[in-house]
Amino acid sequence: GNTGKWRGHKGQFYEGGIRVPMIVRYPQELRGGLVRDQAVTAMDVMPTVLDWCGVTRPAGVELDGQTLGPIIKNDTSSDYGVMHWAWGDGWAVREGDWKLIGRGEKPLELVNIAEDDPERTNHLADQPEMVERLQLRYKAWVENVTPSN
Repeated sequence: GNTGKWRGHKGQFYEGGIRVPMIVRYPQELRGGLVRDQAVTAMDVMPTVLDWCGVTRPAGVELDGQTLGPIIKNDTSSDYGVMHWAWGDGWAVREGDWKLIGRGEKPLELVNIAEDDPERTNHLADQPEMVERLQLRYKAWVENVTPSN
């Protein structure tokens, strides 16, 4: 398929591999024809369904996602300052327009999605502070989501 200006395809951590359209139909709450461009994740589906069904989350249950109601209805921005992806021996962490990609034994790659030709230039050498920042965010995320025995 054609991912337009985005580099990559399914199975890759470039935007062409992780950007997927989402279609929501809920005529009782949403008028048709709305188009939004915010970043959301599959983790947002559960909190959205709970919210729209009026189900209160049990005490002590923490969900990673957020309800999409305000985003869809009011075109507000999503609350994701940082997003993470991981599968196989690869991972990516994105903060704002910067994304750090790790793929097994291959060198890290720091890319920017706001550039005219997005994700084509590796900024690893010229943005060491951002590399370190995103590596720390990734390590903290791994610690948070890894089950303890």
